[in-house]
Amino acid sequence: MHNPAFFASIFALTATVLQCAAIPIIARPPMMDMPAFYQPNAVEGPTDHPGSSLARRAAMSTDDAMNVAATHIMAVTGMSASDFAMSDAHTCSMSGITHYYGTQMLMGLPIANAVTNVNIGTDGKIMSFHQSFASQDALDCAKAAMSKRDAAIPADQAVLMFAQSMGLSTADKLTVSTTDAGTVVSGASFANQPIQAVQKFYQTDPNNVVPVWDLNINMMDSMNHWANAFVNSQTGQIVGTANWVSDATNELGSGTLTKRQQRNQQQQQRPTQQQQQKPPQGSAIPAATYKIIPMGQLSPTQGPNNGFSVVTSPWNLQASPFGWQNANKDLSGNNVIAQSNPNNAASIAALVSLPRPNDPNQNFQATFDPTQGPTLPANRDAATTNAFYVANSMHDILYNYGFTENAGNFQITNNGKGGQGNDPVIANTQDGSGVNNANFASPPDGQPGLMRMYVFNTATPNRDGALENDVVAHEIVHGLSNRLTGGPANANCLQTLESGGMGEGWSDMFGLMVSLPDANTAATPVITGAYVLNNQKGVRNFPYSTSTTTNPLMYSSLTQLNEVHNIGEVWCNMLFEGMWNMIATSGGQKTPASQLVTSAGSNTGNSDLMLLMIAGMKMQPCNPTFIQARNAIIAADQAMFNGKYTCSLWNGFAKRGLGVNASSPGTPGAATFTDNRDIPAGCTKTFQ
Repeated sequence: MHNPAFFASIFALTATVLQCAAIPIIARPPMMDMPAFYQPNAVEGPTDHPGSSLARRAAMSTDDAMNVAATHIMAVTGMSASDFAMSDAHTCSMSGITHYYGTQMLMGLPIANAVTNVNIGTDGKIMSFHQSFASQDALDCAKAAMSKRDAAIPADQAVLMFAQSMGLSTADKLTVSTTDAGTVVSGASFANQPIQAVQKFYQTDPNNVVPVWDLNINMMDSMNHWANAFVNSQTGQIVGTANWVSDATNELGSGTLTKRQQRNQQQQQRPTQQQQQKPPQGSAIPAATYKIIPMGQLSPTQGPNNGFSVVTSPWNLQASPFGWQNANKDLSGNNVIAQSNPNNAASIAALVSLPRPNDPNQNFQATFDPTQGPTLPANRDAATTNAFYVANSMHDILYNYGFTENAGNFQITNNGKGGQGNDPVIANTQDGSGVNNANFASPPDGQPGLMRMYVFNTATPNRDGALENDVVAHEIVHGLSNRLTGGPANANCLQTLESGGMGEGWSDMFGLMVSLPDANTAATPVITGAYVLNNQKGVRNFPYSTSTTTNPLMYSSLTQLNEVHNIGEVWCNMLFEGMWNMIATSGGQKTPASQLVTSAGSNTGNSDLMLLMIAGMKMQPCNPTFIQARNAIIAADQAMFNGKYTCSLWNGFAKRGLGVNASSPGTPGAATFTDNRDIPAGCTKTFQ
């Protein structure tokens, strides 16, 4: 136990810390009363500099493009090579664009929220460049403060400072160990597993940079919080926290979305050695049969046989060359490990050890009975099989549209194709940690994603969230948007209220696209979550619709919205408008949801929008605004389709107020989100 005098002395120190003027930020609500995570605005920089034309040539390699990016950063900012470090880079096979992600460094340590991304075309030309670097004045301020302070407080003391601020136990006997990846603090009674502590710097506002312990704490509480706390390593003051909780809906029970863990937890999070064995490929893959709700349908309320069909070996070999199964003959494989978790096992090791449906012939055909509750063994196994099927189907669809190994997808083995392995999706059904919701934990590349699907008590008998395909797809896409925005090593890039809202919007949009009935037209409204909520309103405030009467949401609606799901509705409906415009531009052709996995580049409007959304995520800055995300999607269209859909997209955005001259609180002279319905010269307005 630590003497209370220790805490008193630490807090006394905070009053003497060198401070510079601060300004307010727009962030997600913090944990309790502690400071929220601060993400500086991403500034768009020039795409040219003296001498840059010398670098432009055809068929650049990824290494060449990385050098172009680094040279550009130094030329534009005046930095030296030691002032920043690359966190990730890859060339997208779909677009040919190379995406470079970097972090500002100070005194040999990264500044956690000072990041950059550069997008380089196939000819070596810089397409876009964003950065949220700390100013030289802030760096000088930090260096001066460092010279006036004693050595950093130990990592275990930083953990105790966090505990005291949260009202948790400070009597724990903590132990500190050092690994190749950093420092680990064990013994905290409020954590599900050892806490990683990494020394970094952190911007607290535009004029302040402070040294911190970056703590990642998987908390043992009723909300399953995963806290990312930044503790001033000189004073012990909590200077920033992120509570990565994001649910399928804001209306129902508790749920969790943990969006960032660190690489030195990899050993604890890693799947078992048996599951890491490389399975057979191609024609050597044993067949597997599943009774499921197929892609293109929503739930047991649609179609004959309570919505279920039998499919055999439905994997796509380009995306899943090992198939979906491994040698265990159960619902586990290279992409997904699925199980029911009613007793709320918390660690990855415990989850992969749980029993799951198995069959020596890989015949997974549990029969669902809608007159019985979810806990009936056959109903439980039917739901787990469906979650396994949908999660794997989403893996294959997203892979073929650009979410590959080198972009940070979720797989045990990456088969030598880049990125970090040992990170399948751990898919829980009937998770015991909550009810009436769903969530997804998406840590950085190299660590498993964790999807929790819950039972809904909104009907009698209760309903299983794993039996509504758009809800399962929604959760998987949280992994997509968090891995791609800011690069796969940085899971802090959808943390502002606005960007987090778009994360919800992308998840809704992909969810509706993979379950969209073939008969739907632009006039057909789409409802999300009708089955699990047991009503035709669903989990959102309005249906997604091209009618401004059915769905009145506009860009200016953001001024009154302060919750990520409500903000996500605005973004998703803009994308919904754009999709139908793109379908019209492609001659009215759309790819059936059941065929999306093989239709990338098919020149149908909906499949091409899927390509553009994924490419846009890779191009946009960390914690983008609506305007920046819009621009990234349109830039992707210019690169991939030579502007074929540019006017279609502008009409979709502008109809909902995000036109050329839309303004936000970040725009000089603007205090609110202000609608503008202008489209660029050369485009014809197609809405009233």
